[in-house]
Amino acid sequence: MAALAALYGVVGGIRGRRWTPPNDLRRFVVEMAFWGFVLTFVFDVLSSVGFYVAYPFIYPSVWVAIYLTFVPLPPFMLYPPIVHTFANTIIFALVATPLILAIKRMPVYRA
Repeated sequence: MAALAALYGVVGGIRGRRWTPPNDLRRFVVEMAFWGFVLTFVFDVLSSVGFYVAYPFIYPSVWVAIYLTFVPLPPFMLYPPIVHTFANTIIFALVATPLILAIKRMPVYRA
């Protein structure tokens, strides 16, 4: 799971290396929402695969584990992990965008 979470940092490091504040704020919000969706979608699917590998007796195949990423199973799981994907899409668009812009405006102190 830590390696999957590191995926966010790797993409942020690659994207942020030559990043400059955008001229078009709408485009930046859409871009952040896109990255939030893609990264969280990959995270959720790979974590379902990892759960299958760790507990192969629960699911008949890895495809069932991935399929159940998108389907709620009341009363055990009231919402599917895909809700996590859409929630992160919104968070990346509405929270990460102003946070990144605020951090980029901070002065750089070198000791």
